[in-house]
Parts: sequence; structure tokens; C-alpha cells
Amino acid sequence: MWIESIHIHGFGIFNDFRVGNISNGLSVFLGDNEAGKSTLMAFIRQTLFGFPKKTQKTRKQYSALRGGRFGGILKIRMNNGDMITVNRHKERQSETSSIYKNDIIQVGVEQLPIGLHASREDLYRNIFAFSLDELQSLETLENEKINAIIYSASIGTGGSDLVEVYKKLDTAMEELFKSGGTKPHANQLLKQIEENQSRLKESQSSFSEYDEKKAEFESKELELKSLESELRRLKEKQGENSLLLRTFEDWFDLQEAKKSLAGMPEITSFPQNGLVNLEKAENAIEHTELQIEKSKKKQKDIENDLSQININEHLIKTGPQLKALIESKVDYVKAVNDLPERKKELYAAETTLKNRLSELGPEWDSDLLLKSDTSMQIPVEIRNYRKKLNTTEEEIKQSESDSKRVQNALRECEKKVEIAQEELKTIDERGWKGYSNTIMPLKYVFIIEGIAVLSGAVFYITSSIIEGIAYFFGFSLAAGGYLLLRQRLGKNFYRQEQLRKDDELKKLEEEFDRIEQESVDAENIHQQRNESYAQVLEMWKNWQEDYGLHANTNPETAIDIINEIKETKKLLEDIEKLKERIIRIVETIDHFEGKTKSVLEQSCETFPAHMNYGETAGTLYDRYNDHKDLMLKRQELEKSLKNLEIDIEGLETELHKADEKRSVLLDEAGAKNSDEFRKMNDDWSRIVELRQKIQALDNRIQKDAGSESRVEWLYQEFPVDKYVLEREQKECEEILTGLEERRKILNREIGALNKRIEELERSSDTSLQLSEREVLNAELDTAAQKWAVYKIARTLLDRARMRCEKERQPAIMKEAEKHFTVITGGKYIQVKKPLDRTNMYIIDGHDERKSVDGELSRGTAEELYFAVRLGLISEFSTREESLPVIMDDIFVNMDDERLPAAIRTLKPLTETNQVLVFTCHSKTAELISTEFTDTPIIKLHDGSLA
Repeated sequence: MWIESIHIHGFGIFNDFRVGNISNGLSVFLGDNEAGKSTLMAFIRQTLFGFPKKTQKTRKQYSALRGGRFGGILKIRMNNGDMITVNRHKERQSETSSIYKNDIIQVGVEQLPIGLHASREDLYRNIFAFSLDELQSLETLENEKINAIIYSASIGTGGSDLVEVYKKLDTAMEELFKSGGTKPHANQLLKQIEENQSRLKESQSSFSEYDEKKAEFESKELELKSLESELRRLKEKQGENSLLLRTFEDWFDLQEAKKSLAGMPEITSFPQNGLVNLEKAENAIEHTELQIEKSKKKQKDIENDLSQININEHLIKTGPQLKALIESKVDYVKAVNDLPERKKELYAAETTLKNRLSELGPEWDSDLLLKSDTSMQIPVEIRNYRKKLNTTEEEIKQSESDSKRVQNALRECEKKVEIAQEELKTIDERGWKGYSNTIMPLKYVFIIEGIAVLSGAVFYITSSIIEGIAYFFGFSLAAGGYLLLRQRLGKNFYRQEQLRKDDELKKLEEEFDRIEQESVDAENIHQQRNESYAQVLEMWKNWQEDYGLHANTNPETAIDIINEIKETKKLLEDIEKLKERIIRIVETIDHFEGKTKSVLEQSCETFPAHMNYGETAGTLYDRYNDHKDLMLKRQELEKSLKNLEIDIEGLETELHKADEKRSVLLDEAGAKNSDEFRKMNDDWSRIVELRQKIQALDNRIQKDAGSESRVEWLYQEFPVDKYVLEREQKECEEILTGLEERRKILNREIGALNKRIEELERSSDTSLQLSEREVLNAELDTAAQKWAVYKIARTLLDRARMRCEKERQPAIMKEAEKHFTVITGGKYIQVKKPLDRTNMYIIDGHDERKSVDGELSRGTAEELYFAVRLGLISEFSTREESLPVIMDDIFVNMDDERLPAAIRTLKPLTETNQVLVFTCHSKTAELISTEFTDTPIIKLHDGSLA
């Protein structure tokens, strides 16, 4: 499968980004740092496997920085031609995804290759789509889950991960039984059996028949066990015979291989990778001779080019002067263009100055203008006078208002005094009797006296004279008391009113005196403020005369005049600056033209008369650069010529070394020439092949035997007569048949006894307890059998995985070893990785061993990890559909010699997988284009196609 197109709606710096018709072979994505390469790889990963949750801190979180709906679309072309479209987006906290087949039918995730299932994200991230960070980390190759997935493919588990299978088996086992647990089923059964045993001990009932049947049952069971023991012995014998028959052919082939090995020529040793090294040496000789020939031809071409170069040395010597001239050319052109404008500006400014002086008055000229004080202090003084004048005017108005207010208050107080005097006079005229009539009227005295006369007459007529006289005198006394009280209260009230009104009149007179004094004070203040205003006004007039302003000018107008003087003075200063600038412009023009004439004479160059000085300087500088380029070219050619001489000398040295290496190989093998060396190599390969065959046959026999003791037993039994073994096997089968029939009879008898025992057990409480115990034991046996099945399954999986690691890992390491040898130019020829995965080491051509931990440079370690990844990809791709491979700037630490070799190792990979290389180095892209013709280079810039 391969990625055919990418459409990003919004992801990181990408917005509405599209790239289509991506090659199913090798493609290069080229862009500077922060162009979006790593973001693009993250988009492909997350679109295939899902966006990370916020809780996944180890996964980088992206957002649509430049707008657009977060997410996008990947179109994937399957090997069978089907198009799978993966559409994945995220809005707020919700992720939506859909998968379409051939853009019509919506399908489930099962339509994706098994390698793209969510459970295999770590595998894809670390093995198929990796950046420099993942490449530098050996731990990504040691990931338990990744190894389990690869070995799952090798074992043939149908896409199931061994890690998940292990997890399910362990869970099922713990649900059945767990040491020290209470919830697992077997733990509960054991507890129930213990309780049942306790109840059985409490029961005192027993049955003789039950004991007899139980004893007979146990006897039959013993006989059955003895019979089964015999059956096992015969089956073991049968198994031994089967083993001898099964390994007979391998043992026979082993003997034949040993005979063939004995018939081979005697070669005690042969150079390791001898033929490869011989061909390398001969290829090096041929290649070096060709390079020497090319270098000598190139040497002649350079000498011819040197003879055709002519340089004006006079012009070259004027270089510093020309450079300074060109640097000042801009100022010259600007000065030439600027001079007319500045003259116009000067004329306009002088005219404006003349008009402004005329407006100020006939006495104003440039000298007076320059002498006039326009500092910040002058407006401040004017504002101070304006403020004083305004303040004194306001104070006069305020004092005048205060005086009027006090006069009004005085008149009001005078009226109140007159009213109070009239009221006091009225109180005196009224006297205390007037107040007595108001408080207690005199009419009530006559009413009481009338009641006294009337009550006395009534009682005299109706009852007795004494009571009538008593009532008469009683009411008369009451009338006298009323008169006395009326007089006292009237006098008291009269005195109080008289005192109150006297006090009020006194206060009003005091208030009148106070207001009268306040009126005098207000009038004095008003007079003082008028005098102050006159003084300030006089000072302002004196200031105007001193400065030269008209005497009737107000402060506001004075400020405007000062500002006008200040602006006119600034205009005069600007005119002086403009004159100085025109002088500098003229000096710049004269200086440039003089320097141009001087340089032109020194350079011995000629120019048309119609060219101005600026054009002449520019053209002269262009000629200087041309001759300078010629000089640089001559220097480069001379340097190249010298380098070629060194290269030819080095190539001749390499040619001598390659010839010596070939001679050494021939001497080590004892061969006279290359043909004899190749014949010896073929014989040595046959010897190695026979030794490997012998070892393989021996290993297969050991594997069938299963243990060292069985292997020794086999070799002791061989040679045997195959026909005798077959006859013994047939006799064992006949005896086993008879024993199987007897076992069936015993099982029937045991079944009948067991049935009778169950009937006896059901006839009493004891039988119920016994029955319960048997049920519990049966359930426990079932649970134990299930647990044993799970345990056996896990053990078998362990063995299968160990076998797979043992058999398949060498293939992975061999593939990695092949690539690593190419990358390092043959310096390292072996890669080893023990099954315990605690270490990885390499072996060089001198049989020296180096560990990955601490003994390799960073670049060499990365080259090794890269080679191992190629091996893992190759192993996975042979079992399941190939997946796209993405590499993000993984070649940056490889040197100039190993980088081309590393790129060449991609060739077999591109034949099985799509390869996308992300890089920010143009050199890497050029090397890939050289090695892989017609490779598309897709350029990225700031989140878009360049």
C-alpha cells in the first residue's frame, strides 16, 4: 500500500494544504527548518491512528494555528488497486473519523491493513515513520510491544498481538485461581470444601454398604491406575520407536553428508568474505585506473582554460578606490538630483521670510529677529500677567458682590429689631391680666358660683339645710381657689414672655452690630482690590514697553505675536541650514567627479564621451568585477590543477594498495591467480555448506529428541534395523488395543459403583454432605483443568516465541548486517544481538568486537539503528502488506563518505514499500536524485508548497 494524496484542512501551520499523485516509490520533501516537515509527518501518523488525548503528555498536541477545520484526509492506494480514504477531524473535545472504499462505500477499520490498526501505533511510529529522535534511541527497537507484533507475524497469530494474548491468558488464570485471593472461583471452591469437611465431621451416621462400595470403588480405581501405568509405559515405548523411525532418514542423511565432507579437498582455512574482498580489490583497481585516466584528461582541459584568461592588472589595483567610488555613487546621484530642488526651496523660504518681517512691522529685520528673546520664559511671563489681571478682576467682582450682600443683610436685621421693639411694647401694655384671661377665662368663676347656689337650694328643698349649706360653701371655696390660681399663672406667663422678648431683642441688636461691622470690612476689601488691579495693569504696560510691543496689546494677542516671531526666527534658521546643505551637495558632486577622473586615468580604460560620471563609474566597476571574476577563476583553476595532481598521486597510491590487497588475498588462500582463488572459494563454500548441513541435521535430530539425554540415547540406538522397529511398533499397538478394552470394562464397573454410592449418599444427611463434597471436588477439578489449559497455552506461546526469536532474529540481523556493511564501506561485517536483548554489538574486519553502549560514535550508532530498522521492515513486510516508510531528517549526522552508501540501501526498500524522505538539506536531496533518477522533490515553505 502507499499514500497517494494528502489534504490538510487545518493542522499546525498548515491550512488547506494539498499534495497529490505521490509516487509509490521514493519521494523527497525538501524544506528549511520550521517549513512544516515534522508537522506533516505528525499529521500522517495521527490521521492513521487517531489524535492524542490531552492526558497523553508524551504526545505533542497540535492545533489549527492558521485556521481551518482541525484535521484532514489521506488517500491510500492498496496493492489490489482499491482506494481507501481516511477522513479524520476534531472539533472541541470530539474526534470524528470515517473510512471510505473507492470514495463510495463507507467501511470500518478492518478494511485497513493490519499494520495500521490502533494497537500498532507504536510499531508504525518507531519502525516505519520515525524522526531523528526515534532513530537515536535504541529503546524504540527494544519496545516489548513492537517485538511482540513482529514475532506475532512470524508465528502466524492472525494479526493478534502476543502482548494482548498474554494479558488475556493472565486475566483468565487469575479469575480461576490466585494465591492468597478470595474472589477467584477456585479459591471460593476450596473454602466451600473446607466448610463441607467440617460439617461431615459433625455427622455421626455411617453405612456399612457405603463403606463396602467405597472400598470396592477404590480397589477398581487402583487397578485402573495400574493398567493406565502399563498403557503409559507401552506408549512411551511406542514413542521411542516412533522417534527412531522419524529421525532415521535425518541420521542416514547425516552420515552421507559426513562422507561427502571427507571427500572434499583439504582446505584448513580460507579468507573470510574472500571472494567479496577479491572482487572489491579488482573493482577498485579497475575503478582507480579509470579515475586516473579521467583526472589526467581534466588536467589538460584546465591548462587549456588557463592559457585563454587575460586580466587588466591596472584595473584590478584600483579595486579599493572603485569600491569606495561605487559606495559614494548613490550620494552623488542623489546630490545631482537634489541640488535644483534645494535651490527652489531656498528661494521660497527667503520670500516667506521677507513677507513675515513686513507683517511684524517696518522696524523688524533679520538682526532684530535674531536678537529677540523667544525663549519659553516669555510666554510664561505673559501668561502670569494674564492670570494676575484675570484674578484681580474676579476678586473685584467678588468683593462688590459681598458688599451688596452684607448691605441687604443689614437692612433685614434692622427691620427685625424694629418688629421686636413693637412686640415688647405690646406685652407691657397688655399686662398680666390680659394673659390670665387667655389662660383661665373669668366666666368659669361665675359658672362655679352658680353651681354652688343651685346645689345648696336643691339639697335644702329635698333633704337638709346642713348639706345644702355644705355644698354651697364647698363650691364657693372652689371658685375662690380658681381666682387665686388664675392670677398667679397670669403673672408668671407675663414675666416669661417679657423676658423672652427682651432676650430676642438683645440678640437682634448684637446681630445688627456684627453685620454693620462686616459691611465696613467688605467695603475696605473692595477698595483694596481695586488698588491691586491698577498696580498689575501698570506693571503689564511697563513690560510691553520693555519688550517693544504696543501699549494697548492684551496678553492673548501678545502670545500670538511672540509665536509669530518665534516661527519667523525658526524660518531664518532653516534658511541658513538650507544654504549650508546646498554647499555640501556641491562639494559632494565635485568630489565624486574628481575621484572618477583619477580612477579612470589609473585603470587605463577608455569610455565614450557622452557618458556622465555616474554611468562611467558604474561601467568601470562592472569591468573591474569581470576581471576580478577572471582572476578568481584563474586562481580556482590553478587550485584545481594542483588538487588534481594531488588526486592523481593519491589514486596511484590507492591503485598500488588495491593491487597489494589482491596479492595478499591470493597469498592467504595459497592461490596462484584469481581463477584458482575462485575455484578454491567454491570448494570452501561446499565445505561450509556440508558443515552447515551436518549441523542442521544434528540440530533437527536434537530438536526431535527434545533433550540431551534423549539425543545420547538415539545415537546409542543407531544403527538399528528399520524393519525390526516397524514390527515392534505393530506388536505394541496390538497390546495397547487389549489394554484399552480392559480399561473400558473397568470404567463401566467404576461407573456402576459410583452410581450406587451416589444413591447411598442421597439417602441421609451425610450423603447430602458427601454429594456436595463430590460436586465441589468436580467443580474444582474442572477449574483446575481450565487453569492448566491456560497455563499450558501460555507456556506453549513462550516456547513458540523463543523458537521464533531464535529462528527469525538471525534473519533480521543478517538483513541489518548486510545494510550496515554497505553503509560503513565494509569496515564492520557482522551485527550480533543476544536473545536476552540486553545488548547489541558489532564486529569489524579485524574480528574486533564493539558494544553499542559507549563504544560507538553517535553517527555510527545511528547508522546501525537505521540498518536494524531496515531489517525489521523487511521481516514485517514479508508477512503482511507493506506500509509507507517515512524518514524525517535521519541522515544529518552521517559523514560525506557514508551518506551516499546509506542512501543506496534504500533501493531494495523502494521495491517493496513507499518511502517518503523529509530533509532540510539540499545536498541530501541532490544525492537521492543522483542515485534514484526521476525521484520527485516536493518543496515546502512555511506550511505550503514552494
